[in-house]
Amino acid sequence: MISILIPCYNYPSYDLVSILYKQCVDSKISFEILVSEDGGQEYLDENEQINHIENCKYLVNKTNLGRSGNINRLLRFSKYDLKLILDCDVWPKSSNFLNHYINYSNQFSSFVSFGGIIYNNKQNQTNNLRYNYGINREAISVEKRRKAPVKSLLTSNLLLKNCNQQFDERISTYGYEDLVFAHRILEKKIEILHIDNPVYHTNIEGNEEYLNKTQKALQTLISIEKKKVLNTGFTRISKIYHIFAKLRLRGLLKLAYSLLHKVSYKALLKKGKPLWLFDIYKLIFFSKHY
Repeated sequence: MISILIPCYNYPSYDLVSILYKQCVDSKISFEILVSEDGGQEYLDENEQINHIENCKYLVNKTNLGRSGNINRLLRFSKYDLKLILDCDVWPKSSNFLNHYINYSNQFSSFVSFGGIIYNNKQNQTNNLRYNYGINREAISVEKRRKAPVKSLLTSNLLLKNCNQQFDERISTYGYEDLVFAHRILEKKIEILHIDNPVYHTNIEGNEEYLNKTQKALQTLISIEKKKVLNTGFTRISKIYHIFAKLRLRGLLKLAYSLLHKVSYKALLKKGKPLWLFDIYKLIFFSKHY
């Protein structure tokens, strides 16, 4: 028995639900598939057709709850102890995707497990920052993920069994809800597992959109650190910044921002690489706004 939970915001989800429904039926298991639109106004009519698929529901939030609140709504609404959280813009790699998870879950009484994310390397995305970041920083092997189980956990493909941990709704803006969730799981000593059961990330944003989303995520990180939602130095960017601050060298970071911010932004906007420049861009943006 499984509840498949898909938080959504302005994205067509009918095709994803259809393929998951087929896998559920083929597996002959009890299931439900729930999609929750978080206050968006696009694709409503198309996604409403989900309600016509057996055991599937399309829920619409009248106001935007934020990603944490939207996922929590799905968790509360769901009825099975085995819950699979999927982004609305992913696609299972394997036709045995659900079977693999179900068979795997039978080995444990409770856990949180990330199956991995991959990108279609046949796409011509050499100048796309989101693609370059994803394929080099997110699409990592299960062996590498197991070496850093907390920091490599993403909510794009997350299986929960007998886990009642909610997402922190103090995070109402974009970014870092997955890291805070993983940190809470670590504190509760719930087992975090990594397996090889990936999904494709299909929605590759343009460089300007992704840079803007990165800025929002960094502002979220600053906010949750100052609110003590997440410890300072838990992320690599924060750790480097606070080392500079401890050494009273924040002035150097501010100088770097004034010299490099516009140049690095334009370079990343045009070429979508290199990632070391993206790292510098994020660090100086973080330091400027902390």
